[in-house]
Amino acid sequence: MTGFSPTGDPTLPNIPNLQNLSRIMWRHLNPALAGTPDGEIDCLVSDPQIRVRYAFLRLGTLQNYYDPKSCNISQWLQIDRKLISNCTLAVDYTNAC
Repeated sequence: MTGFSPTGDPTLPNIPNLQNLSRIMWRHLNPALAGTPDGEIDCLVSDPQIRVRYAFLRLGTLQNYYDPKSCNISQWLQIDRKLISNCTLAVDYTNAC
């Protein structure tokens, strides 16, 4: 999904992998601790459920960016609903749930 663009031209910046995205999100949500080393943040954001939420947020951001009707939808609510629905699926599918 790096450089995703509806025209096929990679004009957007690369989308960070999940580990880097987790670091970016953690630093954004904890501005007073922005100087925390990457390794320490990795330990703090090791919960699979948090990383799954970040992954869904990344996908939801893309969807909402390209769908003007989605601009006022809460992405956190979308993520929570999806995780709840995933809990009814087989364990192999819901390891992070």
